[in-house]
Amino acid sequence: MPRLSDGNWEELRERIIGLGEDSLRKSYYPELRRRLDELERFRTLLDQSNDAVFLIELPSGRVADANLTACAMVGYELSELKQLDFSRLLSPDLGQAITQQPEAVGNLTCTELVTASAVTLPVELGLHLVGYDDLSYAIMVARDISERRAAEAEMRRLEIQLVQAQKMESIGRLAGGVAHDFNNILSVIMGYTELMLQDNRDAEMRESLSEIWAAGSRARDLTRQLLAFGRKQVLELRPLDINEVIRNFEKMLGRLIGEDIEVRTLLEPSLGLVMADLTQIEQIILNLAVNARDAMNGGGRLTIETMNARLDAEYARQHADVRPGQYVMLAVSDTGSGMDAATMTHIFEPFFTTKERGKGTGLGLSTVYGIVKQHGGNIWLYSEQGLGTTFKIYLPRINQEGRSAAEREPSAAKLGRRARVLLVEDDAKLAEMAAKMLSNLGCEVIVARGSFDAIELARGDESIDLLLSDVIMPEMSGRQVYEQIALFRPNLRVLFMSGYTDDIIAQHGVLEAGMHFLQKPFTTGELLAKLRAALED
Repeated sequence: MPRLSDGNWEELRERIIGLGEDSLRKSYYPELRRRLDELERFRTLLDQSNDAVFLIELPSGRVADANLTACAMVGYELSELKQLDFSRLLSPDLGQAITQQPEAVGNLTCTELVTASAVTLPVELGLHLVGYDDLSYAIMVARDISERRAAEAEMRRLEIQLVQAQKMESIGRLAGGVAHDFNNILSVIMGYTELMLQDNRDAEMRESLSEIWAAGSRARDLTRQLLAFGRKQVLELRPLDINEVIRNFEKMLGRLIGEDIEVRTLLEPSLGLVMADLTQIEQIILNLAVNARDAMNGGGRLTIETMNARLDAEYARQHADVRPGQYVMLAVSDTGSGMDAATMTHIFEPFFTTKERGKGTGLGLSTVYGIVKQHGGNIWLYSEQGLGTTFKIYLPRINQEGRSAAEREPSAAKLGRRARVLLVEDDAKLAEMAAKMLSNLGCEVIVARGSFDAIELARGDESIDLLLSDVIMPEMSGRQVYEQIALFRPNLRVLFMSGYTDDIIAQHGVLEAGMHFLQKPFTTGELLAKLRAALED
């Protein structure tokens, strides 16, 4: 064995070993460095993953390792996680299944993780089994699906809103159609009943006729409410200040509601204007106030509030049928009994009522719904049992100035001359009845056989003072008849009548300035008032 010059064997051995280690370091260090870098890159990628990754030792259930996302998801430090039994993060049944029968769990399971703060988090779990150094592990990949669940819930909510809107639209069409046809029948019944009352002096007969008239009047009120729900009412649109409507209505509301209920108004001073029908807006306030009164049997407080509101795109996304824009909000709140969820689902449907038999028709809130929708607005209901109810109505705001909300047509004097009226009505019975009413009012009546006949009659008779026409007829609409006649008789007065008009006409306000409308069925007095207004306008 070679030695150093001084004979020291140990020093020579160490030098030889040192030379060997240096040789090994030069050979294996680059490979070791490369593998360490790969491991570091893998760890970085794992920690940057959006999914939580847990390494679970089987069958103990101990957390052997986890990425940063996993720690953040469950709210534990890695050192804390490594001391936990993984089953504490899951439901007991699933945790036991993963540790004892992982192959039975499947590759993908939707469940919940329990965080350090005891909050349950919806997740999607993927399970993969691996072996290492004679040990078994489960790699658990958890994906947070909270946003997906929220989006799905939002989608379901919007679908429910859409189905509800479609249901209300279908019911509205049916209600409007039935009411229109029924109005034509009522017009004949009530018209002839009124004519007989005017001519009959027999007391017993007059009493019977009065009962018929009263029943017809109640039926007329019902059909008009159905028309309102079905959005088939004719609107006389004008710029309105809802604050002024409420102020003019406040005293009457106090008498209607009763002394045991406090009426409070919170009106925004600089409230914008809306394009609306005054009578219909009053109907909304009246119906909601009556509904609130009935919900407060033992007294309470009725609050009417207005404010300017802006509904943005995000709000519109969350609420079906809402368009972003500037609105005027009208809110009516009570401190009454409130409603449960089942009641709120059906509250706007016609004939739905929670009142005792004989104490309500179930058309009050459906009428409000129809009026709001016909004005291009939206209505939302907020209620909690035992606390009260709030109805919030949003109507599109306009920027133009207009007549005040309380301004009405001036009262006209009686007809001072014998008017010559051209009558156009496609229903023969209605035409006959209307002609008799006109004659009784002292008018000279010319009955047209149809739309085209009316145009020719007007062309050949310059003495005609007024056109009384149905709106919807088979050959040509009443509006079209008037426009044709206006080409050669531009100053001819016109009075339209109908059981309803279609949505498009109604939405655009059937009536232009100077035009007048008579709702069927009508009384002789209503006909007279409209004739006065049309002839003396």
